[in-house]
Amino acid sequence: MSSPAFQICVYKKGGKSIEVLCKPGTVNRWKEGKLGLDNVLVSEEIYKNHSKMERASESEIEAVVGSLKGIDAIKEILTKGEIALTTAERREKVEQKRREILNFIHSYYVDPSNSLPHPITRLETAMESFRYIVDPFKDAEDQALEVVDKMKGVLPLKKNVMEGSLFIPHAYVAQSQGIIKKWADKSREKWDHNGCTMDVSIVPGNYDKFMQELAKVTHGEHQLTLASSSSSLSSSSSSSTRGGRGRGGRGGGGRGGRGGRGKGK
Repeated sequence: MSSPAFQICVYKKGGKSIEVLCKPGTVNRWKEGKLGLDNVLVSEEIYKNHSKMERASESEIEAVVGSLKGIDAIKEILTKGEIALTTAERREKVEQKRREILNFIHSYYVDPSNSLPHPITRLETAMESFRYIVDPFKDAEDQALEVVDKMKGVLPLKKNVMEGSLFIPHAYVAQSQGIIKKWADKSREKWDHNGCTMDVSIVPGNYDKFMQELAKVTHGEHQLTLASSSSSLSSSSSSSTRGGRGRGGRGGGGRGGRGGRGKGK
């Protein structure tokens, strides 16, 4: 079977839609910065409905992309539009998303019998047993939580997080916010004349990175006091660390997924 001569990228908004023709397999590579626009477009024509050979009028284009014109309008369509994937592209995206789902579970969940993550191969076998259909366009974390619900009937699973209290001096609170958001879930905050103390939860695999990045902006002046953890991170019930060093800093949980978020079931 011959390859299609083009793919149609459709951008829909407010009940209106416009289309551009693209070379097969190029749009995602353009979005990743791997191709120039000249290597993506079959033509610079914008259609209302290509199958009927209906070109879009200026008013129809404006109804979807606003005041953008010409190439800028086309870039908007490519960026926000949807494109029917080739069989090979869809297969690749499904596999990539499946790996993200498995890595998320490996990072955030452990076997409650030994507080260690299940091997990826074991998770794969469990996932295959109930034939979960991976959606290549749906968020990996959302799908991972669905898989965990089904997987609990096949494998024992327990959410794996480190919880504790993080103190940041006033001088460094603003610079620390992005790092905290990136690696941890933050809940209660308490302010006093020294700074801010907040409750945080962290995936063990992200602990070292979290401490290293905080140390850069606080010059080691932050303090993290860890409560008892679901994994075997410390023989004591709690530990206090300054500047990212001390007990409780290394342990199970595998590699970190998308930051140190504490979501899950």
